[in-house]
Amino acid sequence: MYALEGNTKKSDTHRKNMPFIIGTIAVFLVAAGIFFVSRSMGEAETLHEHNRQTEIEDNDILQPIIEEATPDDSDYIIFVNSYEAQAQNLLKLSKVWGFAKYTHQTFLLGEKCWDEELLALIPVVRFADEGDVNDILYNWFIGLGDDGYDLDYPAFRSILLEGFPDHYDIVVDFFEDTINHNWPSVEGLYEELWLLNTGFEINLRPMADLSWINEDYLGTFLATALSRFHIIQVCDREMAPVYFNVLGNSVFTNKERFVEIDHKDSNYRLLGLFRLWNAIKYFFPYLDIIDYDWSDLLLEYIPIMLEGTDASSYEVTLVTLASKLRDAHIHILRGSATMWLGELFREPPVETEIIEQLFGPFFAPITLREAEGRLVVSSPNHPRINQGDVILRVNDTYIGEITSAMLRYLPFPDDDKALAYLVRGHIVLRQHSGTTPMALDVYRFGEELRVYVNIVAQDSHQYIWRYTSTVSDSYMLLEHNIGLINPSIFQFESRYRNSALRGIMMEFVNANINGLIIDMRQGSPGFIDYLLAEYLLAVKTHFVTMSRPFGFAPGVFIDFFRGYSGYGGLERLTQEFATAGYTADLDKPFGSSFHNQNVVVLMNESTQSHLEFTVMSLQGSSNVVIMGTNTIGANGDIVFLPLPGGMVMIFTGLGVYTPDGGQTQRIGLSPDIYVPRTIAGISAGRDELMEAAIQFLHKQILQNE
Repeated sequence: MYALEGNTKKSDTHRKNMPFIIGTIAVFLVAAGIFFVSRSMGEAETLHEHNRQTEIEDNDILQPIIEEATPDDSDYIIFVNSYEAQAQNLLKLSKVWGFAKYTHQTFLLGEKCWDEELLALIPVVRFADEGDVNDILYNWFIGLGDDGYDLDYPAFRSILLEGFPDHYDIVVDFFEDTINHNWPSVEGLYEELWLLNTGFEINLRPMADLSWINEDYLGTFLATALSRFHIIQVCDREMAPVYFNVLGNSVFTNKERFVEIDHKDSNYRLLGLFRLWNAIKYFFPYLDIIDYDWSDLLLEYIPIMLEGTDASSYEVTLVTLASKLRDAHIHILRGSATMWLGELFREPPVETEIIEQLFGPFFAPITLREAEGRLVVSSPNHPRINQGDVILRVNDTYIGEITSAMLRYLPFPDDDKALAYLVRGHIVLRQHSGTTPMALDVYRFGEELRVYVNIVAQDSHQYIWRYTSTVSDSYMLLEHNIGLINPSIFQFESRYRNSALRGIMMEFVNANINGLIIDMRQGSPGFIDYLLAEYLLAVKTHFVTMSRPFGFAPGVFIDFFRGYSGYGGLERLTQEFATAGYTADLDKPFGSSFHNQNVVVLMNESTQSHLEFTVMSLQGSSNVVIMGTNTIGANGDIVFLPLPGGMVMIFTGLGVYTPDGGQTQRIGLSPDIYVPRTIAGISAGRDELMEAAIQFLHKQILQNE
């Protein structure tokens, strides 16, 4: 989780009024959303079994760790069918309300409360005859007042003049020619201005499927009314359902929190469901790579939400729906969207509370790691448990059943990373009884053993953030005079200044090191991506492409930034800041002592978000080798969405792609040299990846002698 930041002099109110920002806070544009492209959102997901080769795979007691997670529940089918007509009506309501919420001028100006409108509509639409729903929604829509869908040429001219001040003459000449007053010509003007301002052609990424806006589904009147929308022409978003920060990322703090709700009230339950679903539909950058059709999921979850009558069922419904996005940034937390992350994580996420409720608050104090598709003990903390023991069963329940059940509530990126994601942030060995030891069946040296382990209680109010660093030194000299940097424990100063890094690099210059290892497997470091690359890479290289919401076209993202790292990249970035009226405290690296240095970057499934961004900034140079396993695949600045019931949902808001626009989300970054964790390595207490890096650099040293 990270943010590209500068020292801004602009107020929060000004940020709300800025439609969006182009470049890394560098070029400020006000853009018109032009295309809504319908797109299919994928097919249903299954959790396939892992078939990894291991040294113990032929033993019958070691089954695949993740099982098919398909419930056999005929009662579920019966109650879904009983809500079928209501669900179809409510599905249509959610779609129309969400579209109007993010496009209609009345809501964008804050003249009416979108939540109150929905709460009033739900009981009317829910119990209406199917044939009457379109008329009800049409009458509601036109009753909102002027939708602002007609192109106001004077207003749009002002918008473009503000957004493209360097091209004033082009804009003025265009609008003085009345022949140009049509949508195709406006689109052409916008694309021309974009190219002139950014230096690269416009690239839109449609996410929201709007194919439902048609006469067959909505009827002639409602479909015609909604189809009139082209762009949002409201510049002042201070009262809008969403505005955009200095990065162009979505901000939802204008939403009513409804901290205290009656969880038996189906109207408020549906409000929470529809708010989450529509925010994702229009402002999630990776909706095109989820495994489900987002509309089908809403139709499935409406009856589930209607069936529940308590807080637990409400929260479980939201958590399981959010998990379908497979975005490892996702958490649902208790608190406010205006709170800092550290404040929000003082208590466990809601998904952690659910796991504790379902699987028990008492646990074995044993640390597990994933290796070869198994859960393996890495820190026993118990005299009867050995490092390297493979967990088979917990209290006679097969571990695969437990992990599959837990994973239903978690947004793990894919099956290959599921176990690593699970044990990285959650406790698996749980039970409800606090008076009896836990029976663990383990596999050790070719045989199955049963071990009884004393358990401890988890205090929810002392929730420990599990992404913390396990190293104590920010740097050290290893054998063969190889330097090691652990960025996770640097003291953060600013994005462009880190005296700790500068001091370390000076120490290594004085030590005349023979190679350098950068360990990116720990917790999130300070913002050192551009700084590290400036020291290590001789050539300025395009390393990342980023997208953000296309401010005037909900459901569309636009590539807005091309990041360059390496020698000179930091200077280029700070120049862009200066052009945009922002200042950055630049810590210019010294000399080029490391540009020919052999560098190894370590990464694995713990490498997430800004760590991944940092790895990307170091790739692509002949002197840098990436070793380990794929990163988790959750990259891009995060968004805070308030949810009824006093909760806030965190999810990825900006898209991060390879330089050529390729996918990084979910699949992660791939290493140059693949070095997986093994059961044998854990048993021996070895850091196999670190050993491989030292061996690689030592070989390079010998070759250079």
